[in-house]
Amino acid sequence: MMKRKKNKFAKWANEHPVLGSFAVVILYVLFRRSAHFIFCSLLTQSSTTEVIHEIVDIIWPFLMVVAYEKLLIYKKGGFFHTLFLGTGLIIYGMIPFSVNMIDLLQDADIVWQSLPIILWNIAKTLFVGFREESCFRGIVVNLLGERYLKDRKGIMYTVLLSAFIFGIMHFQNMFIGMSFAGSLIQSMNAFFVGLIFAAVYLRGGSIWACILIHGFIDFGVSARELLTKTFETDLLAAVVNAENNVSIDITTMIEYLVLWLIYVLIALFLLRKKKCNELLQKRSLYQNE
Repeated sequence: MMKRKKNKFAKWANEHPVLGSFAVVILYVLFRRSAHFIFCSLLTQSSTTEVIHEIVDIIWPFLMVVAYEKLLIYKKGGFFHTLFLGTGLIIYGMIPFSVNMIDLLQDADIVWQSLPIILWNIAKTLFVGFREESCFRGIVVNLLGERYLKDRKGIMYTVLLSAFIFGIMHFQNMFIGMSFAGSLIQSMNAFFVGLIFAAVYLRGGSIWACILIHGFIDFGVSARELLTKTFETDLLAAVVNAENNVSIDITTMIEYLVLWLIYVLIALFLLRKKKCNELLQKRSLYQNE
């Protein structure tokens, strides 16, 4: 059977995977900020424009996947295995979710959102997961992996570079009011979390499991804003406020450094030599089929 000829952009990206990966950031920020400007600045705010905005924000990431010719990411199995490998990320999401829920349940004056609004807010966090996982694990990890997954060094390079690209993408939040310090902390945190996400995705293979985990983490962080009318605000505004309100002192930085060290250790555990060899062997068998 003849192989279908790649489009010129996908061919360029595969020939230059590092440049192609950084192009993901440029395209992502361009589309994301353009959509935000159109729906949040030019158009009148309403529930209709919000729904259309969210739909648009899952269409253009899908079109990016199409342009990079990575549609197979949505067909790969291993959903439950990937969820299991992502246990550390799930625990990471459980901590803020539990703290938020404990605080809310102890306050008798809290006004909760209606069930349809809660379900819609949950859906929006999954849309974020779809958008970011499709682009930064689905495209970037696969793009780099096709060139560099030949040995353990190549695996580490793929994980580190994809996490770096995922981290710098978060600087875009400066465009919507996040301070430089807040953006820097968020980007650093995204880099270290991105190490685990890349390791989990490489080992597990299911982009849908990564999307679910990612959405849960975002929901956990902003649970009180998304579940109640008392603290109701836009998801992005909640993230911006949370990062801007972080006081950068010695104690906070030590806490972050300890947390980031834990992320690195989890990623290294997932990519220990034995598992890297299994990954490479599995990939070799797949390519020879």
